[in-house]
Amino acid sequence: MRRISVTALVVVTTALLVPGLVHSEEVGRCSEPPKIIEPVKSGPQFKAFRRWLNAHEAADVDHAALNLASGDFGEYLAYWGLYIADINNDGTDEYVFPVESGNHLAVFSKSGDGFQLDANDAPPKPRGEPYDGPLFLSGSMNPLTEKSELFVRVCGKVYISEGYLWEKGETTAACDRNWIEYNRAIFRQVYDAHYYGRAVEFMTGIVDQCGNRIEAKQRGWIYNDLALTWFRLGDRQRCLDYLGKARVEKEATAANPSLGKAISYNEALCKSKSALSTQDFGWLLNPALSETDQVVSQSHFDDLLLSIMPDFEGSVSELRLLVKEDFDGLGDVKRVSRNRFVTISACRMHDCGSLAMLWVDTQEKVGIFVINHLPSLCQVAIGSRNIAMTQIPKEFWGAFQAWKLEHGSEGCTVFVGADGKIEPISPPQ
Repeated sequence: MRRISVTALVVVTTALLVPGLVHSEEVGRCSEPPKIIEPVKSGPQFKAFRRWLNAHEAADVDHAALNLASGDFGEYLAYWGLYIADINNDGTDEYVFPVESGNHLAVFSKSGDGFQLDANDAPPKPRGEPYDGPLFLSGSMNPLTEKSELFVRVCGKVYISEGYLWEKGETTAACDRNWIEYNRAIFRQVYDAHYYGRAVEFMTGIVDQCGNRIEAKQRGWIYNDLALTWFRLGDRQRCLDYLGKARVEKEATAANPSLGKAISYNEALCKSKSALSTQDFGWLLNPALSETDQVVSQSHFDDLLLSIMPDFEGSVSELRLLVKEDFDGLGDVKRVSRNRFVTISACRMHDCGSLAMLWVDTQEKVGIFVINHLPSLCQVAIGSRNIAMTQIPKEFWGAFQAWKLEHGSEGCTVFVGADGKIEPISPPQ
């Protein structure tokens, strides 16, 4: 999951997300705003710890366990900094720094006039964690600043930003009310910044991790928020599907007229003819973005893929990630036709035989993807979430034929529709 900081945690239990409106009836606040805990590189506590570490590292610190060579601590600490926070929520600050080798924390506590390395050397592995290594300790990426964040204090508790809480000797997935509301506030910031694809990924990750451990009322609001976000991405069916989930949660809880009002309002939106992508595709026409690599590096590119990519074997993310990996390699020059149609193309890093193309109509806000390596199918696959196979514009076919001629992609072609159905298609000659 990904995190961004907010200036104050507003516990909103009846937030109505509709276009241009956030409505709250029941608002509460913690006694302190949430705070991203930053590493320090100066100050009396930092200096005292570094002095002790330099004086005792040879005898008192297990270098093998920390995967650091003797004598490296001082320079390492000066470069990366030191987290000073009550990360195990026992009422006393710990002194923590990530270890260079990866997902590992060196955790020290005060002991007399000095410090002592924690016996476990890190928060214990959460129950059900599928990985051998403590990947839950990796820092979360801020979806707006794209900076890594490791710890955050919310309502007096310190959370591992990836979504875990170390307390009473155990590490558990953070699914309590305060943490969920904190993340809903983050979601709202990402949504308000029009990063709809990132907003969907962010909140879906929280739902996947916590599931029914989230209060039913909160789940109802989360599903409502996700429904509206999919509306913004132009997917009416996903909007309606999430509203159906929201209605189930509403009926399972006490009277909640605000949620019912939100569901009804958004249901009307999702069923209306206006339920098309409300993204601004005009950024693709920016002349400063003359290369495919420059287009792919923009924050809106993920949203663009989400609005265009159809489902594949029940997962839009699987196909989208496949295409996104193709665009991570060597890119071609962006092509623009009639100041409206944009074509970008690239090949996968270290595998330039795997090719991808994206054609976009910036006026109609629709697009079509192309790859030459859809698993177990024809060599070439095209598809779209918002253009039917029988309605493919001639402008796309022109760009497609030019792409095939330039890159030499041959063989049969299939079309992946919005529902994931795969059918053979014969490009016009």
